[in-house]
Amino acid sequence: MKCSSPLVVRERRHRALWLAACVLLASGCPAEQRGPRACGQGSATGSGWPPPVGRPWRLVSNGGFEAGVAPWFVPGDESWPAPVTVARGLARGGERALVAKLRGPVGARGQRKWGAMYELGSVPFPRRISFHYRVERWQAANAPQYVQLCVIVVNRNREVRRYTNFQVRYVLAGLDRLPYNSLGNTKFVMVRKGPPPLGRWVRFARDLHADFRRLWGLVPTDFEQLRLTMHVRYDAIEAPLAAPVAADVYFDDVFVGWPARRQR
Repeated sequence: MKCSSPLVVRERRHRALWLAACVLLASGCPAEQRGPRACGQGSATGSGWPPPVGRPWRLVSNGGFEAGVAPWFVPGDESWPAPVTVARGLARGGERALVAKLRGPVGARGQRKWGAMYELGSVPFPRRISFHYRVERWQAANAPQYVQLCVIVVNRNREVRRYTNFQVRYVLAGLDRLPYNSLGNTKFVMVRKGPPPLGRWVRFARDLHADFRRLWGLVPTDFEQLRLTMHVRYDAIEAPLAAPVAADVYFDDVFVGWPARRQR
């Protein structure tokens, strides 16, 4: 009897996960069974693997925020102090964009974030992520203040060491050096150093497979959930804010999934 190699086994598991996800999403992923965040609001369409030639496969719905904020949402803990809104007038594509407005008074302490999160179930790990962001106001003080994307993989079987989750954080702008990682489950990528450019759209795009393979030694396969957050934040940990801080950051045209494949 011939045994399959680990690579073949992983590919079969990857294919099975995609088929299961497609069946679930095609069935509408009833809210009473899984909830809108878990299934991504049916954003992945079609059936089978690999994705069809000539069309991108999107795992995230409402990436242009034309339908409002949902299914994006603000986590319900104190580090996310305010709701996020959708604004007209400064959209890159369409009429609307997500806007995160950071505010911090003198004397404030702790870590605070303004932005939104998107949750996906155990669909196959997306290859590509891209979006545009625009900073209209940037008033920093003594605390680190920066724009960031987090890609968080919630472990099912401790695929990476002992961690309940492992992640890659992309520092898009605002810092001169990477922040200290106290947990050990986080890898940082410095995309841009220093303050962000003001008044123009900046494109961000990464190959997630390449980044996770380089930083963690693998492309995630057996995970419970995938979380994405786009936000602006300050970290007043070593000392309270010595002056008021503020930032207005817009996000638009989010794509997570697979780019269109070419015919071979």
